[in-house]
Amino acid sequence: MVHDRIAEELEAKGFYRRASARWGEVMLLVETDKEREHITMRRLECCRKSTRPALGPDNFSDIKKAADRVYAEMGLDKLKGETCQ
Repeated sequence: MVHDRIAEELEAKGFYRRASARWGEVMLLVETDKEREHITMRRLECCRKSTRPALGPDNFSDIKKAADRVYAEMGLDKLKGETCQ
């Protein structure tokens, strides 16, 4: 089993992309295929953890409700239909 203090610290902090890059550097230093396989698995796990969740669709109705609420608090909702001159 291969250990690298820097890569493991990066993983512990949640810096999975940096940890994956570090594991790539460590890969160049090991000698056996078993060690390379272990590092490959660690890199794949870091890559899997580093993916961002998909964003949901925009919901503009919530934004409109919040804006309407602020207008009401400011008394601007009573000015509907009036124009500035």
